[in-house]
Amino acid sequence: MVMQYRKASLDTLPSEILENILIVVVAIGDAESVAAVASTCKALFNTVYRATDKHLWRSFFCITFDDPRILHWCAPNDYDWRTNFQDRVRSRRFVVHHAKPIRILDRRGKPHFKDIYTLDELPNGDQIAQMRALRALSSVISTAAPAGHHAEFSRTTVARTDRSGTSRLVDLVQLHHQTPVWPPEVPQTPPSLNIPWLQETLANGYPSTLTAKLSLKSADSGWDASQEGLAMGALISHLGFLPMPSTGPGEIGAPVSHSTRFRRRARRSSDSAGLVDMSEQAQWNRALWLARERVFDINYLSPRRSWGPYLPVRLHAALAEGELGETSAGDSDDDSDPDYVPDGDPARDIHVPPAGQLFPDWSWLAAARIVASRVLRAHYSLEIIRKLETWENLREGTWSILEKPSDAANDACTSRNQANEVNHLGREAEQTASVVAERDWAGVEGVWRRLVCWLDYHDLLSVNQELISCDDPDLDEAWTIVPLSLRITGYSPSPVADFADRPTIHVEGEMGGAWWQGDVDAETEDIRRVHGTVSMLPDGHVRWSITSMKNENTEDEWASEAVQLGGIGSAMGSLGMWSGLSRDVDDPLGVIWQWRVG
Repeated sequence: MVMQYRKASLDTLPSEILENILIVVVAIGDAESVAAVASTCKALFNTVYRATDKHLWRSFFCITFDDPRILHWCAPNDYDWRTNFQDRVRSRRFVVHHAKPIRILDRRGKPHFKDIYTLDELPNGDQIAQMRALRALSSVISTAAPAGHHAEFSRTTVARTDRSGTSRLVDLVQLHHQTPVWPPEVPQTPPSLNIPWLQETLANGYPSTLTAKLSLKSADSGWDASQEGLAMGALISHLGFLPMPSTGPGEIGAPVSHSTRFRRRARRSSDSAGLVDMSEQAQWNRALWLARERVFDINYLSPRRSWGPYLPVRLHAALAEGELGETSAGDSDDDSDPDYVPDGDPARDIHVPPAGQLFPDWSWLAAARIVASRVLRAHYSLEIIRKLETWENLREGTWSILEKPSDAANDACTSRNQANEVNHLGREAEQTASVVAERDWAGVEGVWRRLVCWLDYHDLLSVNQELISCDDPDLDEAWTIVPLSLRITGYSPSPVADFADRPTIHVEGEMGGAWWQGDVDAETEDIRRVHGTVSMLPDGHVRWSITSMKNENTEDEWASEAVQLGGIGSAMGSLGMWSGLSRDVDDPLGVIWQWRVG
């Protein structure tokens, strides 16, 4: 008698075994094979794409990325595992394909390697994929697993109570000598899957066409304000500028835009045959020149931006809708200048939009990151700089107190994840604020270091009057790193109703001034009193608004506005701008980057 055996195939396996096989395939980095398997027959297609529950796609996601449900601040209630996993896999394929070593020259002067497009060569269809990739990469950053808490370094006391019962700040010089300059290493428990994935995906940098817009300069002057430009700016703000790597015997090789504007700005490149120097140093230099143009533009300061690195709000539309309250008689429209405010108008600040309408200007912040990074690279080794710039520092929770939110806070999270309802500040927000008021949810209270960058005032005016260009070899940023101590003095309801579980934190403290030396004798030091608030922006980022006083500590002098990089309480700190509080037309401005050290 002849026995007949049925030919074995995947669709004959029990569903549990088949799913485990697919999960292993994803775990070894071959996620695209899942789609190939699903296309072989209807049964496998149904197993992959038509399952009645989400456990298979959740397993795919969680074996590759950090589980977003463990985020401390409003983890998603109904996460779309399949869509987010597929978007990230497609985005990685797109980035790896479009981020390759640049075209160079062989010894005979002929191009033998071409993997960078000219700025006009990107197919229209790819622009959609490009935008999807940028958003997916930002999602990977924002959902990285919380880091371990800096319990040891958090014990630094910034205020003590004297015998009379009065709380007083600890001497800033003492705190300066008790704490390191750079952030302590982030505790690696638990480890993050998102950070290594980002490192592998961006091993050759960002898509070449996007990097080219920063290191070659797009002829489209409006790109910075486009959705793509802002999304790219958000990545650079968080991850830094990544020059395109090159291979081969030479350094010259990328095709150059033929715009007159670019040729003028790239005149220092090796451009004798339509090609430009694309060494990493040359790319950094051009990125710095373009960043300077944006960062040190005194016309950038505007009440529509709330005098900070935020997207401009249409003030006249807001005024018409009655969102800004009463206005003075001098608030008539000026068609030639939407930011026009009469000199000496006592109601200047009435023109500032409410906090609930502010969103980060990631293009400006990206330029600030480039300027700050170049200043650090000019004076410190890469080993030192990595203590601040390591991507592990983007994870939430390093400095914040991550206690589980109360029921009221959870209710706020639930209403945020449900949606499209517009809640207004009121009694419920105040009750929620009072419930969570004892928590330092943003990791504010402690000792910080602040990097401050600026141009000499004469240079600043010369750049803005186009008397000198931003690629002038004699142009250089002045800078200093000063200590900053902050303590919490109170709370008020969040300006964004969707974040009622995170009340505005009011702070005060001390900061080293422009003449700070770090001497032991506090009597001779330039120490400024500071005060301000830490609050939420509508898109979920944290806003830092700090004002410092003159060295006599009799009146306010400088204002700073910054946005937290990474998750709440991240070790990366906040990046932003400083400017004069008087809001004069020719007020100086510059870059700040502050990070907590104790």
